[in-house]
Amino acid sequence: MLSLLCVSTAHADIAQFGACFQESTNAYRCAMNSTYCYPKYGEAWFEPFKLKGLEGRKPCNCGDTHIGNCLPSHGHRGHCALEASVCPVGDDFSDRQWFYNDGASCQCHGMTAHQYSTNVIQTEKTHYGACREGNTIRCAVYSNSCEIGEEWLSPEELENNGQSQCTCDKVRTGSCFSPFGLQCVVDSDSCEADSFLSAFVTMTKGDDCFLCDVKVFDTYEIETPDSPVITADKPIANNDDDDKKANADDDDKKANADDDDKNANDDDDDKKNMQTANTNTNTVSRASFGAVLAFMIIGLTTTVVLTSYLVYLNMKPGGTGTRNVENSVV
Repeated sequence: MLSLLCVSTAHADIAQFGACFQESTNAYRCAMNSTYCYPKYGEAWFEPFKLKGLEGRKPCNCGDTHIGNCLPSHGHRGHCALEASVCPVGDDFSDRQWFYNDGASCQCHGMTAHQYSTNVIQTEKTHYGACREGNTIRCAVYSNSCEIGEEWLSPEELENNGQSQCTCDKVRTGSCFSPFGLQCVVDSDSCEADSFLSAFVTMTKGDDCFLCDVKVFDTYEIETPDSPVITADKPIANNDDDDKKANADDDDKKANADDDDKNANDDDDDKKNMQTANTNTNTVSRASFGAVLAFMIIGLTTTVVLTSYLVYLNMKPGGTGTRNVENSVV
């Protein structure tokens, strides 16, 4: 029984990559090693520790790094690969960066859509080979990563032996010997002179270095029961999210309806209060008018009565209201 030697990358260190830096443009592109740089275009190799010295620059990892691919004889798109030994029998190999017509490109972790492509590309994980010794198999970056006594197995041979494919999250890498802490790297090009420790030695020391973290695949794909692979730049909404959104809409509509009812009730109350106020105002005005009118009638009646009485007294003989002609003095 063959066993695949790997551990969870949850508590492991992930390899740091270097880059090809172009001074004339002050730009760089992540690369596996210096062989991917083009000196004739002014590109210089920057090791990971040198790349860190560039202020404000994003570090390079497997998900940022382009690699070569296999070239099938029938002309169809081939598998992503770092070297010819991982390609199927009969396929050629190219270490150039290929950008296919559908927008696909090969990266260290797998074939994905190029960053400027608008097409939806189904992610195909890059497969690596492995080193076998007895019943133990460990995934390796290159075919020359095997130690003495270990046998190299290509991805095709692993499949024929019924073994799981080696994806970047299962591939062990080496490290740079440093008193300042562990630094996982792909190969000696990423270390200072004579400080590279192979993947086997790094593992023997008790350090776990892997080519990538399993989370790198989450950036480019989301697995769902209805759709095995969905690219991140074209996400499909989850049914639960739709339900939540629908419920939220219902709640908003209900809240709005409640507000409308409340506003309507408030309007009705205002109308009632206004009617009551108008009624009270009308009632007070009519009562005052009646009282004033009554006083006016009473006053007028009293005036008429008194006037009539005075006239009567003046008309009466011997009344105090007239002079006696007979007794007047001439």
